[in-house]
Amino acid sequence: PDIIVECQHAKFSRKTQIEGNTFKPRFLWAAKMPLKSTRGFIFTVYDANVFKGDQVIGRAFIGPLEAEEMIQTENPKLIPIGYNIGQLKVQIYKTPAYLKNPVIGGLKALDDKPNPQRRLPAAFQAPLSIAPKVAVKAIEHKK
Repeated sequence: PDIIVECQHAKFSRKTQIEGNTFKPRFLWAAKMPLKSTRGFIFTVYDANVFKGDQVIGRAFIGPLEAEEMIQTENPKLIPIGYNIGQLKVQIYKTPAYLKNPVIGGLKALDDKPNPQRRLPAAFQAPLSIAPKVAVKAIEHKK
């Protein structure tokens, strides 16, 4: 199967890339969404099919209180997507500070002429000590 995961929160929806021809897909994926503290997160796992349309393999839900606890502790959680199907490893966290700050004038510093020695302005560089965390880390299917 070709596996894809969709994450829904309030009116927002984000999808992972398609992991093709595997029963043990692994996703290294992250997405930004505005947090609605009264809403939970719905994860739907699909078998991507061009001709027949995507077919649902499993679903998982994280409630608003559970999501708030995950944000505070920054600990990932394994959630089942259905009986004897598999589980999804999910981590929900606050947006890192370096992704919150707006870039002011950063685009003006980049011109159209390629220069291999040119470095990106500091506003575009992630601090080396802070690695972005993964929101949906892995999904494993049981046979």
